[in-house]
Amino acid sequence: MTGRKATKHGHLYSLFGLILLFMLGSCGGDELPQLDLPSEQVLIARGNAALVIKPYARVHELPNPQSPVRNPVRLGEIGTIEAASSGQSLVSRKLDYWYYVRFATDGTEFSGWIFGGDLEIYANLARAQNAATQLRAANE
Repeated sequence: MTGRKATKHGHLYSLFGLILLFMLGSCGGDELPQLDLPSEQVLIARGNAALVIKPYARVHELPNPQSPVRNPVRLGEIGTIEAASSGQSLVSRKLDYWYYVRFATDGTEFSGWIFGGDLEIYANLARAQNAATQLRAANE
């Protein structure tokens, strides 16, 4: 195995071991252990580049489909994610987060909230640009 694969598997085995220890340790009594968790919400970063995957999507003022629309965006446009909603919303039978995204289209810069179901999230702009090229080619 390569070092990267060995490390990945090592992490999985470590995680499995911790889960097993937790399960075995909690079987001793009827009382559940008291956990002291932080009160603030923690957002796990998925990436910072957003690719529009719908032919037409709306950028809203607020993370709500009834909120006024600031600008439309089209298939293949790329933006930079600046924030995400703290919870998921159900829009058109899809459950996802809302993202506050900054777009620069045709020399015009604007930002607003766009539903995650209209986007694919990438780790960086280069990966989003590669995906956008493939997406446009597939839809020509």
